[in-house]
Amino acid sequence: MNNQPLATIKKTMLNKRTLLEIIHTIEKWTTAELDRFALTFKITIPDQIDGQVLSKAKKANIIFSILEAREIAGPFTGNIQLDSVQYILEKYVRENSIPEQNEVNLCLDATEEQSQDINQLFIDNNIRLVNSIKRDGFTIRNEQIVPLLPEELINSNVENELIRLLNHFGFNTAKGHLEQAIENHSNGNWAGANGQFRTYLESLMIEICNNLIPARNCTNIGDAITWLSNPTILNPVLLHEHLNEVPKAGLKAPYINGLWKRLHPTGLIQDYQTKRIVLLGIILLSYLQDTY
Repeated sequence: MNNQPLATIKKTMLNKRTLLEIIHTIEKWTTAELDRFALTFKITIPDQIDGQVLSKAKKANIIFSILEAREIAGPFTGNIQLDSVQYILEKYVRENSIPEQNEVNLCLDATEEQSQDINQLFIDNNIRLVNSIKRDGFTIRNEQIVPLLPEELINSNVENELIRLLNHFGFNTAKGHLEQAIENHSNGNWAGANGQFRTYLESLMIEICNNLIPARNCTNIGDAITWLSNPTILNPVLLHEHLNEVPKAGLKAPYINGLWKRLHPTGLIQDYQTKRIVLLGIILLSYLQDTY
């Protein structure tokens, strides 16, 4: 995280699924390891509550609430959430690294290769946590948590805000597809994630259409695009012809249709797909906000 501006690091907020993955990892540790984490982060955990000794699960719940509240600073960068992921990574590296060689002339390439190996080992054994932080705009390189996306996208807190607005409008079908897409992405099922994101885009456009134009019963994305851009049906429109968001004469690649094609189920994988998914989230978030 050394290459990222400190101000950006401090205000970064991870999504709730990432926090849950952090807690699932911590819960697997021994009690001594969990207590050491709490001491490092200056998290006060009582020995007992109502005369009952706290289990690891209850201690982990206290840690979760503190990570979510972000009321105390982390020990490395000031961001308690990101520092928790870095702590987990460094702990894993210490416990799984190849012992240092005694030779004086240790090859630099060999050292870099070992670092790449331990990074990949961590990723392979913590795939859900790693994929979740990717959706937050970060990835693992050289035993560090580093930015995957530009600063503006990292700080947009897209995933949490999408879920909030989907709940607000009661768009349960779209929310279900989004949650399935995120689950597939967390598990590294790239084709499944892409397919669900396409279905999410379709169902969201339909539900937005039925919300803004209740007199019509929209059942497909084609009608949704047409009606949401027709000023005789919806005024002001949500989708704008003059911005090339929808089909019109002489336009080969309207914005919404191009976005749909971009989410082909057999599309690219891993980091590039993650960037594409985050951008989709930002685009659809803007349409949800315009629905107010």
